[in-house]
Amino acid sequence: MMKANLLTKIKLAKDTMRFDFELAGGELIFKAGQYLSIMLPKVRPDGDKGNVRYFSIVSSPNESKKFSIATRLTNSAFKQYLFAAPLGEEVEVGAVNGQMILPEASDQPLVFMAGGIGITPFMSMITFAKENKTGHNITLLFSNRNRPSAPFLDDLEKLAEEMPNFKLVTTMTEDEYWPGEKRAIDYEFIKEYVPNFKEAKYFVAGPPAMVLAMANNFDRLGIARDHYILEEFFGY
Repeated sequence: MMKANLLTKIKLAKDTMRFDFELAGGELIFKAGQYLSIMLPKVRPDGDKGNVRYFSIVSSPNESKKFSIATRLTNSAFKQYLFAAPLGEEVEVGAVNGQMILPEASDQPLVFMAGGIGITPFMSMITFAKENKTGHNITLLFSNRNRPSAPFLDDLEKLAEEMPNFKLVTTMTEDEYWPGEKRAIDYEFIKEYVPNFKEAKYFVAGPPAMVLAMANNFDRLGIARDHYILEEFFGY
């Protein structure tokens, strides 16, 4: 494991924060979309979960000395400690893993589908695509309950303005004041916003119920199994 220190904490949305870390030594080598483990040495182990949790890396692989994660607050001892941790707090960083990564080839349209904090791996992918001018054609379908609970939305709206190949579609399913989409993402939603839906490669990240629903939508649309990757985000 490598050691890292907490540099900054930034509130992203309701009960949601971004945590920026700097490595004490070495480099963090990863691909956009992957995740890592973080151990909080001062937290008492919680059953079989211990004091280690897994987080998608929000930052771009172009920055190897620093990295960022983002997560929602829960009642777990791990999250409570992390949210209250002072700047400079030392953590231990484990191995990078994960198969949901930005493809090297840019010829196939990509559709990212995120529910709430499931947006985290896509922030790394989209930022990397912008920085490296990869040419990927990306559509993001981003679902939240309401505007105050939607992490990174300001950043995504700015990226959509700056990137001609990035299309952002945001829906707020429980926000009466939201002027845009309010529908849940279903097969009709996908057909409307992804005209070439059978040709695209799909990446889905969010709560288990959402991920299962998207898999059912793909079956209904006749999208081949090798055209999508699913990643469930559990709260802990």
